[in-house]
Amino acid sequence: MYEPTQKNEAAFLIEGLTEEEKDSAVIRAPCDTDVYCVTCNRTEYVKKGEIIPVCSGKVTEILD
Repeated sequence: MYEPTQKNEAAFLIEGLTEEEKDSAVIRAPCDTDVYCVTCNRTEYVKKGEIIPVCSGKVTEILD
């Protein structure tokens, strides 16, 4: 469902998902790795299976 705001951005509400289904929509690290934010250049170490963090409004990128 589209929800207009006063800001110049759109917000969407996904209906009908249980709390468990909402948690499954996250991206998890496939292995122990470093991730970085392309906007602010912050890096963070994540272990296999941990949730890849969001930074500056975007999911961080996995470093090779």
